[in-house]
Amino acid sequence: MTAKSGISGTLAICLALGIQGCGKGELSRSDARERISATLKFPMELIVEVPKSMQVVSFEGSALIGEFQKSTLVTAKQSSNPGDVFRVYCFEFTEAGRKYLTDAPAGRTVRACTITMGDITGIQFDADKRKAEVEFDVHVEPNEFAKLLAPKNEFAKACTSTEKSNAAHQKTAAAKVKARRNLALFDDGWRVVR
Repeated sequence: MTAKSGISGTLAICLALGIQGCGKGELSRSDARERISATLKFPMELIVEVPKSMQVVSFEGSALIGEFQKSTLVTAKQSSNPGDVFRVYCFEFTEAGRKYLTDAPAGRTVRACTITMGDITGIQFDADKRKAEVEFDVHVEPNEFAKLLAPKNEFAKACTSTEKSNAAHQKTAAAKVKARRNLALFDDGWRVVR
C-alpha cells in the first residue's frame, strides 16, 4: 500500500462519514426554515371583512366613520335621515381600495397585512436529538386597510400592534414577533409537528 492510496482511502472514509452526518438526522437552520415555511405557507396574508354598512350610536363609532371618510380606500355615506337616533353609513370601495380586495365571492374581504417568516433565532434539541423546538422571527407588515380598520377589528389591531410603546408609531409600523414550532425526526426526515 502506498502513501497516496492510504490518503485516498482515509479521505474516502472521512467523506463518507461526513456525508452520513449531514443526513436525515441533522437539522440546520436553513432546513428548519424551509420546513416551517412550507408547513405554515409563508408568506401569508391576513384577511379582514369590511362591512357593507355600520350603525353608529357612540362617539367612538363616529370617530371611526370620520377615519373612513378621510380615507382614500372607502367612501362612507350616511343612508339614514339626519334626525334618526341611529345613524347608518354605507361603505363603498374606491379604486385605491379595490386593489386590496380578495377573490372571495362576497367581495367585502380585503388583505390587511402580509406576514412573512424572518430568521431562525435558535434551535433547542431534546437529549436524543429527535425533537427540536425552533424559535424564529415573524414579520407583520400592515397595509393601509389594517391601519384604517385597527380601531374596529381585532385582527387588524394585531397587524398594527408593535413591541414599541409609542402610540403614534403603533398604527404605521411593521411588527416583528417571536414564534416557535416543534419539529420531530421521522424515518424520512424532520417534520413540523406543532
